[in-house]
Amino acid sequence: MNKITIINFYPYLTNKPAQFRLLTLVSVLFSINGFSNILMAQEETAYRFGAFPHMSSTHVEKKYAPVAVAFGKLLNKSVKLATASSMDKYRNRVINGDFDIALIPPLDIEPVVDEGGYIPLARRPSKPASIVVINNSIIKHVKDLHDKTIGLPAGTPVNIILQLKLRKLGFVNNKNIHFKEFNNVQACLHKLLLKSVDACGSPSGVGIGLKMFQKKMEIEFREIMKTEAFPHMLFVAHPRLSIAERQILTNAILGQDKTEQGQGLLQAIGRKTPYVPYIKTDYDIIRHYRQSWIKNAKNTL
Repeated sequence: MNKITIINFYPYLTNKPAQFRLLTLVSVLFSINGFSNILMAQEETAYRFGAFPHMSSTHVEKKYAPVAVAFGKLLNKSVKLATASSMDKYRNRVINGDFDIALIPPLDIEPVVDEGGYIPLARRPSKPASIVVINNSIIKHVKDLHDKTIGLPAGTPVNIILQLKLRKLGFVNNKNIHFKEFNNVQACLHKLLLKSVDACGSPSGVGIGLKMFQKKMEIEFREIMKTEAFPHMLFVAHPRLSIAERQILTNAILGQDKTEQGQGLLQAIGRKTPYVPYIKTDYDIIRHYRQSWIKNAKNTL
C-alpha cells in the first residue's frame, strides 16, 4: 500500500533508496502541516464581522461582504463576514463573543450591550414599524385585520412592537387575529404573494428589503398601520478591539473620516442609510417594549 501511494503521488521517488523516500515524505508532510498551521493562524488573527439575518443569507452576503472588506481596510486587518440561520442563533453567537464587530437589531440592546458588554459604535436613525399589504388588498384599515393572519419577522422589535400595539387596540393572538413568524420580512412577503398570510410586519417606509422585493417581483405594497418611531439597528464592537480601533470604526460609520478608506466604508454601507451617534437613553423605548413583552409572555404561561 505504501509503495502504491508513493508511485501514485511521487513517481520520481521510486528510483530512490527507501531511506531517501521516507525522509522526503516526512519532509512533505511537515510542509503541508506547516502550511495548514499558517492558514489557521491567519484565520485566528482575522476579525469576524457578524450581520444579523434580517434578510436571506444570499442578500446578507451581497449587502455586507463589501462592508467587511471596508472594515478590513480601515483596520489594516483581514475581516471575515458571518451570520446565522436564525435570530436566536445569531444572538447566541454575539453573546458568546464570536464576533469582533457586529450589526445587531435594536431589541438586542439589553442582552448584547447592557449585559453582554459589547460597545456601541453608531446606530441607524429612529424609524417606525408598520403593517403592509399588497396594494390591491381589500384590507384598508387596521379594523380590517380582524380574524386575519399577520406575518412577522421573528425575534425583531418590529414583531414585538406591532404585537403590543395591536394588543392595545383589542387584538389578541389566536382569538381575533393570528400571528405567524418568519425568519425575515422577505420570507413573509413571499407568503403574502401566495396569500398564505394577509399582511406582513415590516420597518416603516420602503427599506432595502421592501425595495429589493418590490423591484424583483414588480409589485407594490401599502401601509395600513404605523407605530411610533424607535431607534434602529446598530454597530457594536467587542471589548477586545482597542479603543483606537473602535474610534476609527465609529468615525468612519458616522461619515467623519474623509479618507479614501472612510469614504469606502460609507459607500459599502450605503450613503442613503446614514448612522447617528449612540446615546444610551435613546434605547429606553426598546428596553420598555422588551420588558413589557417579557411580562406579557409570563402572564400567558
